[in-house]
Amino acid sequence: MAEVDLRCDQIYGMHTAVAGQENRYDVYVTNTGATALDNFLVEVLDGDNEVVGTVNVKNYNLDVEATVIVPVECQLKKAVESTQLTGRVVVDGDEVADNNTAVIADVEVLPGETYTMVQTGDLRDNRVAGYVPFNLNDMYSASQMLYTQDMLGFGAGKIERIGMYYVVSRLEYAKDIDLKIYLTNTEETPLFSWIPENEFTQVFDGKFSLDEHNNTLVIEFDKPFEYTGKGLGITFVAEGGNSNYYYNWFFSSLKSNTVASLSYSGDEAFDFTQVGVDSESYTDLAFFVNNAGAGSVAAAEKAALDAYLAGDQLYISGEYDRLTVYGIDGTKLYVSEEPQTTVGMSGYADGAYIVVLDNGGSQTVKKVMLNR
Repeated sequence: MAEVDLRCDQIYGMHTAVAGQENRYDVYVTNTGATALDNFLVEVLDGDNEVVGTVNVKNYNLDVEATVIVPVECQLKKAVESTQLTGRVVVDGDEVADNNTAVIADVEVLPGETYTMVQTGDLRDNRVAGYVPFNLNDMYSASQMLYTQDMLGFGAGKIERIGMYYVVSRLEYAKDIDLKIYLTNTEETPLFSWIPENEFTQVFDGKFSLDEHNNTLVIEFDKPFEYTGKGLGITFVAEGGNSNYYYNWFFSSLKSNTVASLSYSGDEAFDFTQVGVDSESYTDLAFFVNNAGAGSVAAAEKAALDAYLAGDQLYISGEYDRLTVYGIDGTKLYVSEEPQTTVGMSGYADGAYIVVLDNGGSQTVKKVMLNR
């Protein structure tokens, strides 16, 4: 056994990335030498052999035969239809040179001037859930999740793909699962009951399998979804799970004190009339958004006066002269003749409110619901 030897076992991550933006790739490193090591370098290289991400691991104490997963934030420089990324580990005195790299192939890099990748949740928590976006322990499962505008953090655009991280700790990797995905623009928050099926647009109908040599799943929609910059409802309906897939779990986060998801699993096929189990959990989805033409969408939104709630914020779009907020009993609660795009409502009680937007001789009336 060599005294100093680090092995790069594998590099995991999404097979879709966006040029010029940070994209996370996990590099697995094992100490195969005879001495514990506490300082080493982990790199990711692109198809041109240029370094696109680096982590200098210090004071870690990687023991003999131990493995560590090093997340590396990478910034790929140019759009390509297909390339490979190489994970590499570098340590002073490494006596074995032929085990320092691992490759992930067939990575598509989308142009950064057109696309945005938005990651929701906090992957650093390493939190998983077995019931969102689906429960692969049962033949039939479904979930419906609500992503508010503040959770998403991006405006209007066409959502073309989603990605998610998973972990399989035991048994088998799920294979040939039938999946349907539905999206809708919505103002409902929180999620007290299933948003009806007729309010959704189906964007995917196909199959997926989990790759035992990766930890991410990217699904390209059958058709893009036009997101208008409000809340986003998403429904997953899966068929084909079994008890061997029980430990197929997806990374998730919590929306504290808010019903962020409803889920169902069982032996009967899902429909939107079944009783759902509510939860604060939601899947850490990555959204791949095509921004081409988003300016015209935003302009259309601006031209059409609108008001909606996201969390404790009232958002207003369009041009107006006067904003008035009334209680459901008609009590005037707030007036502004200074155009603004947001109004804080953290001091208001839960319930329904009427928002009136006056613009010249026309008036737009919106009913909004504050429910934390």
